[in-house]
Amino acid sequence: MMRGMDGERYREVQPVPAQWRRLGIAAVAVGLAGLVWALAMDPPGDASEAVAGTLGFVVLILVGCLAWGAKLVVAVTDRTVEVRWWILL
Repeated sequence: MMRGMDGERYREVQPVPAQWRRLGIAAVAVGLAGLVWALAMDPPGDASEAVAGTLGFVVLILVGCLAWGAKLVVAVTDRTVEVRWWILL
């Protein structure tokens, strides 16, 4: 929605609290370090272990990015009330 197009009366953006941002950054760092470690294993071991480990680290990276960058946007116009969460756009 473009601001002012529909008579926007109110807009508020709420970012994630700072402690959750720090936790997200830490999760991304741990996930990246673990992913590098899992990909550099020599020998890699069982294929299912390698896939499970890599998938786990990728999920940790994604969750960390979501915790770091999520925000809630509330916009009230003449016709609508929009509530958007960055993750669910």
